[in-house]
Amino acid sequence: MTLALKLVATAKLEDAAAALAQVEKETPSEELRSTALQAAAGILFNMRDYPAAAVLMAAGAKGSPDSSQVVARANMLGSIKRVDDYPIKTDTPEALIRSLFFLSVLDGMRDSDFDRVEAPEALIGMSAEERKKEHESARHSMKGTAAISDKGVADLVLSLMQVRTDQNGEDGYRVRMLAAINSTNETLFVSKDGNEYRILGEAKTLEGVGWRVLGDVKKGDLAAARKWLDWVREDVKIAGGDDPLDGPVFPRIWSKGSQGGENEIRYAASVLIGESKHGKEAIPALREAMEKTTAEPAKTYAEIAYVTACANAELWKEALAVAKPLAEGHPESPRMAAQLMHIYTRMQRWSDVEAVASERLARDPEEMAAGRAFAEAKAGEGKFQESEALSRKMADSAKGSLYDWNQFGWFALFAGDLTAEKISRMQQAMGTAPDAGILHTLATMYADAGKGTEARETILTAMRKWGLAEPDSNSWLVFGRLAEQFGVLDEAEADYKKVKNEPGSGPFSSYVLAQRRLAGLRK
Repeated sequence: MTLALKLVATAKLEDAAAALAQVEKETPSEELRSTALQAAAGILFNMRDYPAAAVLMAAGAKGSPDSSQVVARANMLGSIKRVDDYPIKTDTPEALIRSLFFLSVLDGMRDSDFDRVEAPEALIGMSAEERKKEHESARHSMKGTAAISDKGVADLVLSLMQVRTDQNGEDGYRVRMLAAINSTNETLFVSKDGNEYRILGEAKTLEGVGWRVLGDVKKGDLAAARKWLDWVREDVKIAGGDDPLDGPVFPRIWSKGSQGGENEIRYAASVLIGESKHGKEAIPALREAMEKTTAEPAKTYAEIAYVTACANAELWKEALAVAKPLAEGHPESPRMAAQLMHIYTRMQRWSDVEAVASERLARDPEEMAAGRAFAEAKAGEGKFQESEALSRKMADSAKGSLYDWNQFGWFALFAGDLTAEKISRMQQAMGTAPDAGILHTLATMYADAGKGTEARETILTAMRKWGLAEPDSNSWLVFGRLAEQFGVLDEAEADYKKVKNEPGSGPFSSYVLAQRRLAGLRK
């Protein structure tokens, strides 16, 4: 690494050619030269000196066992341009996508920007805070796990982004984008508004497309409406596996090339809207479709769509009225049972959760969804040590996952029986690439155990993974606990009060834990 740093210094103070001459003098071995040149190129890349990085990387191909890959990396580096400013344009679909990315990564999305780049249909039911959260998530997804700066991300993506556009009528577009960092394909749907273009949605947020389809039907443009649905259908596949009812409903009720009439199109669009977090407005249409459908399996799909929309809208009583007979009528479906247990959990009907989970576990003792629901039921009854033990047993099983370790750690916090061994086991379980959720749990455990330095470092890592520049509701729990441990009780109280009761957070959330800590402070 010492030689690599010397080469970087020479490249910056003189030029890349001088760095190549230096490595020839200092290292007789081709293999060592290759290693040093590639390391120096990586440092120059992080410094955003792409021309010099490309030269050194290309030279590093000689003596490398994977020279073809090194040459490919050098060619990529040679294609990257620094992007310190970018003109915000919305006059073509591609310009819109590039501008949206630049705003999200470097400038940050302001309220006025959302109205500028988002179609009205995409914003129905969304608060300003939800808009910002979705763009932070998209920004983090684009960056992936790459250890580079936001400006480096912008350089990479805007220089190497590949975009392909398809058109639907006069004002509808599908934009397929290949990201440069994590090599993932993204599909975005765009509509034209006057002379400018707006985002309707992407693969994970399709409600805007659903609303646009309903608008096209109202205008009588059924061909355009079908085209939107066909485009979505290309990306949304029928779920595989043993459960015939698993996965989204949309691909089960719409086939590409379908010539369905107004009613079928409205139903498909309502299903898309209902599967989103803001699908409450679609519930009347989905209820009507459910009541009118009598043939199977269409009736079952209509019932699932209705239950999904009700659950997303947190209308638990309405969801339960249909979910319970659905689960009872399809005992072979883990999805239906899991949905029913989730509804009972959100209604805090713990004995019902326990009854369904017990029945499922009698059928299959290794059914993880049932085991997890059973552990949550015990927690709901205040038996946190039991739920903690059950979660650890599942985490240690062959089917266990980080989710189970996260639940184990979280229930241990509620039980108030943290030990050094439990924290150590969580550290071991995380591995080398933990997600932000389990890092947050571990940070809370550190804070609870009085390990201030570890708690702070871990929550900051979680925030970076979440793409947060400032603490969010979950993060404030950790900072509040740290302040409490240091005896700064006024600050602890202020931090705990910043932990919000987020929609969909459930009965074992950061908010609930913060409220418990606040109650303790006031004694």
